[in-house]
Amino acid sequence: MYFVRIDFDDGYSTIVNSQYFLGISSDYFWQRGPLVAWLLVPAEFLANLLGLGALNVLPHHATMIAIHMAYLVGVWIMLKREFGARAHTLLGFIAAVPTFLFFSYAPFISHDLFPGAVALLMVMLASDQIERPTRRRWLILVALGTSVMLVKQTYALIWVAVGIAGSVSLQLGENRGLKSIKPILNLASAALASAVLTWIAYSWVLRNSFGAHPLLLGPWLQFRGVLDYVQSGGDIAKIFNQWMYLRNLSAHGYLAVALALPGLFFCLRSGNIRRQSVAVAWLVLVTFMQLLEFKEVRYLGFLAPLTALLVVAALDAIIGFRRSYLWVVLLVLAVDVAGVTREAMRITSPYYSKEVSGFLDLFPAADKLAGTLVMNAPLSFVSPEPYAFYTDRFHRITHLVPDQLRYLLGYDPARMLLIYDQDLVDRPDVAPGSIFIYCNDVL
Repeated sequence: MYFVRIDFDDGYSTIVNSQYFLGISSDYFWQRGPLVAWLLVPAEFLANLLGLGALNVLPHHATMIAIHMAYLVGVWIMLKREFGARAHTLLGFIAAVPTFLFFSYAPFISHDLFPGAVALLMVMLASDQIERPTRRRWLILVALGTSVMLVKQTYALIWVAVGIAGSVSLQLGENRGLKSIKPILNLASAALASAVLTWIAYSWVLRNSFGAHPLLLGPWLQFRGVLDYVQSGGDIAKIFNQWMYLRNLSAHGYLAVALALPGLFFCLRSGNIRRQSVAVAWLVLVTFMQLLEFKEVRYLGFLAPLTALLVVAALDAIIGFRRSYLWVVLLVLAVDVAGVTREAMRITSPYYSKEVSGFLDLFPAADKLAGTLVMNAPLSFVSPEPYAFYTDRFHRITHLVPDQLRYLLGYDPARMLLIYDQDLVDRPDVAPGSIFIYCNDVL
């Protein structure tokens, strides 16, 4: 928290949305789900109460540290309840959860890590609901499904995976046939209730984001807006490399990647409906995430808890078959830990604590801006590491768009001018005392 004084584009948008819910900012960044912004409201309130700088992200990062610590503890508790507090459980947890990818994004405001704990919990609760349905568990599933979709709309896929996993695990078990329909309908009703609540929540949050429109049309306009924005940059297949996930498998840990498929096999053969459900859900989610054209390596971060369960199952079977294989496992894990340690330590670089924040400190306070702030494109800050995820267009890069600066610094919209041709700086409204920043392109 002390070293990281910068965030990514998503993080700055989320802070602005926290300001919106506090009544500080007038507009909502409609591309983002509201839940993380709600979680950061206390941090933003504290930042304003203490008079911290508008771009000071320390309170927000303190909140994310607490969230990610709860995520780690929650995943460990679920694995421990399933497999017991044994060495194999700990090895699987270390291999699949605190990975290189985790430490690439955990120090920042992230929407892609902690939902994985919710996904694993939902799959486990759904398998319990199939065997012993209760109203309390049904309500918990509705609440969890709603909350995770309010983080990001993509996580509606978790409900799809839960439903398919429940159906398949029933056919793998002893209770087959028509009498299996009732528990699946029970899950489907929970998914439907969750979807309705999510749609209503998004409709309320987006009520002022698209001009005059029917209230319940907001989520659809949001979807179309995101799609149009991405397509405006060119062919989606060229923007997002379709082999990105395969080329960046090491980000999820060498040991975890090596044991995920064996773990899938052992879980499906286990006869345990919970493990079978996790295996099927993992397979469904991996397939759907690959089929989606929008790809960034971090998008697979939420699968880590499910992967951890598969890895522990594989370790149980492999080391149980021949204990000497434990040394091979430890060797591969040592390679993972070495890479993870380097990634975790990178945040001590001055880039994350001084270089970018020093540049942003050059912007005057709202009441000290004498002229106009003129910009033509987002500011792009590239971290000094010599490597990044293959073809991941946002890894290691922070973008700060003009609207984010305006809201975070509290500038009057009339004092900001966006231009798209450097020759226009001779316009009369670019008065003396103005600040002019020109970027020839977005990195």
